[in-house]
Amino acid sequence: MKRLKIANSAGSESGRITLLMVALVALIGLLIAGYTVMASLHIQRQNLQAQADLGLIYVLNDPSESSYYQNSGPNLEQMQQKLQSYLARAGSPGSPDSRVEVLNMWSEGRTTNVRMRANLRIPLLSRWLGEYLTAVVESSAQRE
Repeated sequence: MKRLKIANSAGSESGRITLLMVALVALIGLLIAGYTVMASLHIQRQNLQAQADLGLIYVLNDPSESSYYQNSGPNLEQMQQKLQSYLARAGSPGSPDSRVEVLNMWSEGRTTNVRMRANLRIPLLSRWLGEYLTAVVESSAQRE
């Protein structure tokens, strides 16, 4: 009799394991997709930060940098034009149609700062989260 009760109990449980496995696989898939999206956005943002740092260093280390500095301080307009031309040659950190934009550039004594913005492409989940995410980075360098 006991065998019969055990067999009947096992028979009533027969669809629940499959449902549990399907839910577990779906959860693991969502975790992998989320990690992929976050890793991609982090890498693109790091690339944007590197472009801001390298662009500012490029502008400040220009051999003709004395032309940037006038009696009243640095000529930020010329420096920003030079930075824009550098960024046009360097490309964008996200997708090819993403454009890096210099928001503003300012100087505080010997330190020059720049704030830049770019659209980062969202992989995998762009249908639900939107095509792009805007990132803003800031960089500063000191003139020696």
